[in-house]
Amino acid sequence: MDRVSLDQINQRILAELTKNARESHAELATKVLLSRNAVRQRVERMERQGHIQGLQTP
Repeated sequence: MDRVSLDQINQRILAELTKNARESHAELATKVLLSRNAVRQRVERMERQGHIQGLQTP
């Protein structure tokens, strides 16, 4: 499995998901200046590699 590094964009995505786990890919895309599809792919890759193990809200 290819390893995704936690570059600045991935770190920003994780930071936003930490604040609000229910944030949509479209909302994340606006905040990190990527397309919705690019955000979805990054999130899915980070989930497969264990960087994201589940999303919970308080």
